Amino acid sequence: SDVIPGMVLPIDLYWEALQEPSDDYTVFIHVYDDAGNLVTQYDRPAGGEGQPTSSWQVGQVLRDTYPLMIPETM
Repeated sequence: SDVIPGMVLPIDLYWEALQEPSDDYTVFIHVYDDAGNLVTQYDRPAGGEGQPTSSWQVGQVLRDTYPLMIPETM
């Protein structure tokens, strides 16, 4: 589908714990223009606030959705 300025683009990531995580990790989604300028970003703990990575079980697969706002100026 097309990405339209002003839209919220849902990005789905799927995670699988291959071993027991000992830390809580953060996901950074950054979009840069051709000149290398940051135009939008979405940073959040992987799994959201309700399922930090330190609580994941080995073999657990988790779908994680990140709503990335596409600026009107893109």
